[in-house]
Amino acid sequence: MIVWKRIVNEGYNNAFLINENGKQIFERPADFMDYQTNPHIRSIRIEVGKNGFSDVINYWGVNGTFIVNEKAKSVLEKNFSNQKIQFFHCHCSQYPEMNFWILNAYNYQDLLDVKKSKYDTLINLKGEEVIRSVDKYVFTKEIYEHDIFKLFISGHKRETHLFLSDRFKQVMQENGVTGLAYKKIYESI
Repeated sequence: MIVWKRIVNEGYNNAFLINENGKQIFERPADFMDYQTNPHIRSIRIEVGKNGFSDVINYWGVNGTFIVNEKAKSVLEKNFSNQKIQFFHCHCSQYPEMNFWILNAYNYQDLLDVKKSKYDTLINLKGEEVIRSVDKYVFTKEIYEHDIFKLFISGHKRETHLFLSDRFKQVMQENGVTGLAYKKIYESI
C-alpha cells in the first residue's frame, strides 16, 4: 500500500476566505478538527491558475483541507462517505452560480509507528517532549482501513496534513477529478 500526502497543486486554482467587505481573512486550521453540526456558509474568492479551472481548489492559508466543486464532491461522497468527511458550503463572489464546498476530514487516526518513524521533537509548554515534525513516516498495519485521514500524534490532533490512500488517488484519477497533487510518503512492502 502507498500512502500519499496531499500537497498544494501549483498552477491550479487557489481560493481564500473573505469577509463581508471582500477582504481576505484567515480561518484557523483547528476549525477543521471535528464534525460540525451547523457549519456556517463561508465566502471565498477564487484565483484561477495558469492551468485553468480545476475540480479541487487549494484553500489558501489552511493546510489539511481543500475546496471542491460539485463533480469532486459527488465522487468523494460516492466513494468515501464512510471516511468521516463532511462538506462546508461556500459562496464564491466571482462565480455565484457555481457551488463549492470545503472538505472537512475529521478522521484522526493514531497510525504512526513511532518506533520505526524518523521525527524531530520539542518540549511543549507543559514540559513534555512531543513530536514536532516527521521526516520519515512508517505506519501501523491498520493503515489499510483508511483512505483519507489525519494523524493523532503524541496525544494531539494534527490538522495540517491530509493523508490519502492509493485507492483514493486511483478513484479520483479514474473519475477525471482535476487539481489534486500528491507526495508519496510511505510504501509498505
